[in-house]
Amino acid sequence: SFHLLLLLLLQFSAVSSANFYAGHKVLPLLPKDLAKSLRAKNVKAGKNYVVNTQVPQPSIPPNALRVSPTQYGGDPTGRIDSTTAVLTAVQACLNASTIVPRGKFPVEARDAGGCTVDLEGGEYLISQTILIPAYVSNMLITTGSLVAHAPSAKNGVVENNNKKKKVGECGNSSFPLNMTSKWCQGLGGGPPEAATPEDCMAACCAMQGICNTWQFCAPDQKCFQSLENGTKGCFLDKAGGYNATQSCSPEDPKDLSSVGWVGASTGKPGVSPFFMIQIGGDVKCNHPQGSCNEDIGIINVFLDGGHVANGIQVTSVMGTVIGPHNYILNFSEYGIQVNGGHEVMIDQTWLGETNFDFVFSDDRLPVATAIEINSNDHYILDSIVFSSKVGLSMRGAANMITGLHVWFPENAALRFGATAFLDTGGQNRYSGCYIDCSVATFINPKDIIWTDGFSLGGKGISIEGSVTQFQVKTTEFMGGSISYSPNVTSNNMDNNQQTSSSSPVILDASLEANLFSSGKPVGSKATLIQTSVTAQQHWEFNFCDRLVFPNITSIRTSFTTTIGCTVYPVAVARYSPNSCSVVVDVNPPTAGTLVVDVDTSEYS
Repeated sequence: SFHLLLLLLLQFSAVSSANFYAGHKVLPLLPKDLAKSLRAKNVKAGKNYVVNTQVPQPSIPPNALRVSPTQYGGDPTGRIDSTTAVLTAVQACLNASTIVPRGKFPVEARDAGGCTVDLEGGEYLISQTILIPAYVSNMLITTGSLVAHAPSAKNGVVENNNKKKKVGECGNSSFPLNMTSKWCQGLGGGPPEAATPEDCMAACCAMQGICNTWQFCAPDQKCFQSLENGTKGCFLDKAGGYNATQSCSPEDPKDLSSVGWVGASTGKPGVSPFFMIQIGGDVKCNHPQGSCNEDIGIINVFLDGGHVANGIQVTSVMGTVIGPHNYILNFSEYGIQVNGGHEVMIDQTWLGETNFDFVFSDDRLPVATAIEINSNDHYILDSIVFSSKVGLSMRGAANMITGLHVWFPENAALRFGATAFLDTGGQNRYSGCYIDCSVATFINPKDIIWTDGFSLGGKGISIEGSVTQFQVKTTEFMGGSISYSPNVTSNNMDNNQQTSSSSPVILDASLEANLFSSGKPVGSKATLIQTSVTAQQHWEFNFCDRLVFPNITSIRTSFTTTIGCTVYPVAVARYSPNSCSVVVDVNPPTAGTLVVDVDTSEYS
């Protein structure tokens, strides 16, 4: 009967569910001697499976592959520091991945079984990087907020006159100080005799902390001070050298976690702000494809760097997804940075160095990069950058960028030297991207395609240096245009780029089928037509305002006349190298119409 069939189905469902969940049951922690043996084998095999001993080892709820910082004492209201709780929740997933049997990933990374760190809609203060180490896969952080605040110098020490003392109290506050609200106002360069970090710290304490500008100061800001006598003061020098926070280093220089710095994130311990979330990069990735993390997700997360931290750093991974529905705000240097590996997807993510309604000024310039890609084969999809000095810095190759919209508060990007897109790589593809009152700069572009784009106001697209197989097609310019400089400007020159000569190569360039709302259309090719009702021998054509590249390489002419001729006229075109003008001689002189097509690209 129906009831008997329903009963059988329910029993079968119960058995199936029991079998399913039994397969995902988290077992008790391994005995210490067995865990030690496994770790030794992993280390010998070149894999960093060693459990983080700085984080309390959590107990895992039975049958659970979803953990929350609140289970380990985290404060979801954001009132107290929850760094340890968040790290412990991450550690719970890492511990689960070492003891739960799962499928083996190609790089023999531990399978976390889809373990999820669920922020449960809470807001957690952190002062240290949340690390998902290399050789861990199949894991997720989702649904909540992480807010950075200035790290404490609780365990730091400084060396002064060969005496070791605790870094500590400048009045009633710890060092370094949180200067978020000061924005470099009223700050001085410190005493000229301050030649060491210790001198800077002492001066800072004597000045009640107002010399500490480590969170924002950059060489292009007014608060940056360079001492005329060449000695190093308390501000960052041009090479990123001295900084007052360097005095807050722990006793062991290899361990910077006690003051909130993670050296693997930046390579400059004690100088650069920490990344709030770091995936991989803690050890060298030995896999041939350079991918030692797989299937890691950061989804539906709000990150607030508080101008003391960066957003997310991803190193040597494959299959990591950042988004959808992420919002990364108030980062110091980088919103998202991708190094090595391949196939990271950044999807439906919003990024801003400041809020979108922030008013920049000469006393507070933009300094950060929203997205920096330093490797190949990655994807950026349907995302928005609304405040940063550089929206996208593309230094890799074979990347795909679709639907990225970059704008700037008060539409003032050009006033403050901001750039929407800065490409110094190659073989990248841009589709449906939006340059909003800013500029997209391509330096020595090679094998790059930009199609179906949109430029509103601003400068449009700027090309610098040599050009090889570069296409800009079906893009609408509602203000701005396409411009070219044979030399790479110093402001945009990447560290890996060389300044071009005055006669760069333009090879296989195609700038065609674009729409321009104002001014004359420009491209890599142009056509001009002249008609004369009287016999004319000498015809001059000036293409300078129609060509992006001022170097004509080929000419095609077509002469038509309605006047009967006993001798057919011959049109001979002449042009000078590195010019954009053409002279055509018609012999014998004849009335008619002369059409001249020019191209500025050489073809391989």
